[in-house]
Amino acid sequence: MISRSGTTPMAASGWVAGTQEARRVYEVSNDGHTATGGIVRVRNVDPLLGITSLSGQQREAGQRYRADFQCSQQASVKPMRWTERVDGGRQGGGIADSVLDAGRAHAAATRALAHWEVAAVVQAVCCAGGSIKSLAEQTGEGRDVVTKMLKVGLDLLAVHYGMMLGRKVG
Repeated sequence: MISRSGTTPMAASGWVAGTQEARRVYEVSNDGHTATGGIVRVRNVDPLLGITSLSGQQREAGQRYRADFQCSQQASVKPMRWTERVDGGRQGGGIADSVLDAGRAHAAATRALAHWEVAAVVQAVCCAGGSIKSLAEQTGEGRDVVTKMLKVGLDLLAVHYGMMLGRKVG
């Protein structure tokens, strides 16, 4: 239903107007061509999920590496009291064993990455949440090179974690 002002009730509410504005902006930025494929650029997508060429094992290895990193960073979240025992052990405080174990697991996995450039890419994507695009811009390499380094690193992690056939490192 169109009112006397020439707009539909939905347009008056702003929903259609926003859609029309988005379409106009896209057409201006795309030299007047309208997209027919329905592909939308989504921001803030996890690179481990957004890169479709990664295998399931590579994704799983990256997620495990990330989980170890995040768990190892939890030491400062829950401060605890220290009480020293006479035999030198801890009681009722300190850094939780799970945090220490995660830190050791993360360090061992980082050593399994072997090359510093591969380790830097894997850490930037898995631990810092960096995108392939931003890494490519920072390093001056192409996206394909950065993606290949990520894949190599994730393969090394998958072997380290025992997810892939190959020599288990460490």
